Amino acid sequence: MKQEGGRISTWMTRATVGGLATLIVTVFAASGLGLTTEGSPIPDEKTAKPAKKGNSYAIIAGTVFRDPGFAFPGVAVRLEPAPEGKTSVKVKKMETVSDGRGEFVFRVPPAPMRYQLVFQAPGHVVEKRTVMIAGEERQDIYVTLQPAKEGSR
Repeated sequence: MKQEGGRISTWMTRATVGGLATLIVTVFAASGLGLTTEGSPIPDEKTAKPAKKGNSYAIIAGTVFRDPGFAFPGVAVRLEPAPEGKTSVKVKKMETVSDGRGEFVFRVPPAPMRYQLVFQAPGHVVEKRTVMIAGEERQDIYVTLQPAKEGSR
């Protein structure tokens, strides 16, 4: 920190009083990166890399809720090819657990395929959903698990 006659230099004062954001934006502008409206850097045409061939996929994502509409973390979510689904692409069963906000996501091949999602949580009724993927797309699924009745599973 540079002092001039007992005062902090002007540039440091501006940075500590709120000019820090301006300083950061200036550094990004000088580096050749742009900023999106969310504030994250985006590459320019020189630094952007095209997607590699064969890296395309579809997304099956969603949120699990419990009654009365609260996010349900810790739910086991299984994705498998639907019994009636036929495709030339070999797909393995996948499993995940919903996160703290009840959310889950699977990346699958972009080939036309029907999948079955199975949602399981202790003390709740098992729920199944079927999803159709036709290509590079995103399918969002929202599920509310109901509590199991006494004496049943």
